[in-house]
Order: sequence, then structure tokens, then C-alpha cells
Amino acid sequence: VKRRVSEVLGVAGRELRRGFIYVYPPSSVRFKNECGDENTLGFVVREGSDARGQTTAPICTSRDEAFERPCGIDQFDRLFVYLCRGWGSDAEDPARVTALFHLALHHAGVRDYTY
Repeated sequence: VKRRVSEVLGVAGRELRRGFIYVYPPSSVRFKNECGDENTLGFVVREGSDARGQTTAPICTSRDEAFERPCGIDQFDRLFVYLCRGWGSDAEDPARVTALFHLALHHAGVRDYTY
């Protein structure tokens, strides 16, 4: 467990330093469910992953393409992050920082669980 936590945090840190390809706001029709309420700050798309759980698909070649179809990663291994309208509203900086870290963890293979 300790090794996996270290690996995931390493991936998240690397991606946060490299920078994401941000899509804001995503198409309201195509991504209506993902940005369902005003409290949703963002989401990622993952349709494929490698042995370590990192996003490998869907691949897109431009940021503009991400407004038309779901994108997870580009041809240079940069990851896409979709920011919902809640991102631009009253979200405070700590919430935004937490959201970016949370989304980076998803690209590293971490899932949300409800207990």
C-alpha cells in the first residue's frame, strides 16, 4: 500500500508540475452529466490505462478537439482536465487546489469511493 500511495502521489505531482490541458467550460450538451450541478468543479475522462493505472486513452491531438469529444491524453502524454462552470463561480482557491489534485489522482488511477 505504501508503495502504491508513493507512486500515485508521484504521478499526481509530476502532472501538476507539467500542467494539464484545460477545457473550460466543456460543451454543455456532450458533458451535461459530468458537470451536473454547480458544486462540480471538474472531471477527467479515462477510457484506457496502463499497468500502473495511468490514463492512456482516449487520445486527442488538440485542445479544440476536446470541446467536441471526450479526451484523456494527447499525443505528447499531456493530460486533459475538464473544468465545469462551478470552477468559475464562487469556488475558493483552496477548493480549486484540492480539485486539481483530486483530478490528477484520477489520471493516476485512483477512483472515488463512497463509504
